[in-house]
Amino acid sequence: MISICLELLRNPQVVGKLRGEIKTINPDSLNLENVNNLVYLDAFVKEILRVYPAVPGGYRQLTKDVEFQGYNFPKGWFVKFEPFLCHFDERYWSEPNLFSPERFLPPREEDRKHPHAYIPFGGGRRVCPSSRYSFLLMKVFTIELVSSCNLEFVDTAISKFKFGHLYQLDFKFRIVKRVIANSTSVAKTGRHDVEILEKV
Repeated sequence: MISICLELLRNPQVVGKLRGEIKTINPDSLNLENVNNLVYLDAFVKEILRVYPAVPGGYRQLTKDVEFQGYNFPKGWFVKFEPFLCHFDERYWSEPNLFSPERFLPPREEDRKHPHAYIPFGGGRRVCPSSRYSFLLMKVFTIELVSSCNLEFVDTAISKFKFGHLYQLDFKFRIVKRVIANSTSVAKTGRHDVEILEKV
């Protein structure tokens, strides 16, 4: 979840797009259907997981001898895979160091270039069994955060930030409650876009 907060802080234009899309549903009555209809939100969470994979890596045991790029790997050896390396491979991702949810939307759809170019929860028969639940939870968290709060940096070493190295980043931020004006405040101000900010 901290990765979601960080990228929302770093990309205000993404926050605007998310809020615009979320306005098309009622955040107070979320259901699976209307959450799944939020296409940009889906792309945003996918991009979060590309940059910050849920699974840092894993091992698979070879069931037969394998020759790969001139190297021989005997049956029984364990081979390690790392999603981070796949997710930043320039053969499949344009400008991989740029945070861009649009890469998952038509016409780009870069995650479709190779079946294993995008494996934030691992892949194959041993993919994380709770991947769909985790993905949905991240979407609901983002909806609640973006629709009801603003995020502000308090103190940051963001200039030292490198994708995929969130654990090395030292930064502080605060969440500010965002309440859109109700009918009473609109009557008093004549404005429909008033935001009452309460620091928490």
